[in-house]
Amino acid sequence: MTMHCGALFLKKEFINQIDLEYIYYTLHTFLKEYALGQNNKRITKEIIKDVMIGIPVINDKYDYKKQKEIASNYKQLHEVKNTLIQQLESFQGVAVAL
Repeated sequence: MTMHCGALFLKKEFINQIDLEYIYYTLHTFLKEYALGQNNKRITKEIIKDVMIGIPVINDKYDYKKQKEIASNYKQLHEVKNTLIQQLESFQGVAVAL
């Protein structure tokens, strides 16, 4: 970690309640909207403090099973996307950024 890179840690009281893979894919999906700058976009500590993430709830408790299911769907989508990008690049012989 540097002053340009940080880490998010799950508090002990949320272990087995919040799925980190769910958090990763959720952040990966929309965090770009919060980035500052033009060429070298960044998310500052101050920005990340205010980011809200919707977490599935069932019976007034975090729905860990639903989080796992959603994370699995995100993971499959990213794998398909990456496969398609690789195939497109091999056909065109150029790098593709989506």
